[in-house]
Amino acid sequence: MPSQPKRPHIVLIMHAPLGAAFLRCAEHVLGAVPTLHAVDVAPAEDSTAVIQRLVSQLSRPASLGQSYLFMTDLVGASPYQIAREAQQQLGSQGANIRLLTGANLSMVLKAVADTYTPVEQFAEAVLKSGQTGQVIF
Repeated sequence: MPSQPKRPHIVLIMHAPLGAAFLRCAEHVLGAVPTLHAVDVAPAEDSTAVIQRLVSQLSRPASLGQSYLFMTDLVGASPYQIAREAQQQLGSQGANIRLLTGANLSMVLKAVADTYTPVEQFAEAVLKSGQTGQVIF
């Protein structure tokens, strides 16, 4: 019987302190989440240095074969640009990385807690959960 593909690790790449705050919220709801990582981008931080750090960390031998879902808070902003460049650099090395923008807490919780959606449909399911969680009363 073939083994199941590994669940993607979730990397929150967001304006500081949003990534760390989402990580803490997820841990508050779900307990320890070893597959969730936060990269907060400070206002004056050098984007090139953040990209290099991210690519270096995800290029380590322990990370090979692992898929990732990058989640950013705002399309087009610095964290998005960092995530997109890291996705392209790592993709050229064979990494499997999807990038979602407009992340909210519903999406983060879905990404961390979902163990049943097939990996091929995972990013779409996370996106849909964020849209479903937005309601006007």
